[in-house]
Amino acid sequence: MPTLANLLDRMTIKVVSPDGNIRAGVSGPRLDMSLDFRPGSYHRYDDTTMEHQLAKLATLLWTGYQRGYENATAQAGLEVISDPVDDTFRAFLRGQSTITAHGESSDKTVRATSTGLLEWAFHIKPGSLSRLRENEFKPHLLEAARAVLNDHNESVERLRIECLTTIVANAPKI
Repeated sequence: MPTLANLLDRMTIKVVSPDGNIRAGVSGPRLDMSLDFRPGSYHRYDDTTMEHQLAKLATLLWTGYQRGYENATAQAGLEVISDPVDDTFRAFLRGQSTITAHGESSDKTVRATSTGLLEWAFHIKPGSLSRLRENEFKPHLLEAARAVLNDHNESVERLRIECLTTIVANAPKI
């Protein structure tokens, strides 16, 4: 039986934006991200349309990743707990789904937010799409998305510690 680590190493998720012009992917345990535009499509976007397509694309990508992770977990013979019986674990899952994470590119060209990695929003600094070529814009976008993931993971870790502290505090004294 394959291990979860091996399955995640080989996992690749690819999605296409609702308008069919942007492809994104995520692969491996480090969540390596890729993004490509259909030839000739980048310069047809205005800021608002690009932001909308990126938000939908990110939602598709992370929903797909979550499904892939759950499939890999099952293939590795591990159980995905979808209905926790413990109040603390239920609170953890509820809290995890409501985490709002933020990220931006270092020059603030792209800002992104996500709630539970399922609802995404992007803001592109006005004029950036006309000022930057596609190959110049993509690193800003990927940097902002990576920053959202990092912020989300840090928030999940804080929540995990909070929930574990609750478990320890409520444990019977010996």
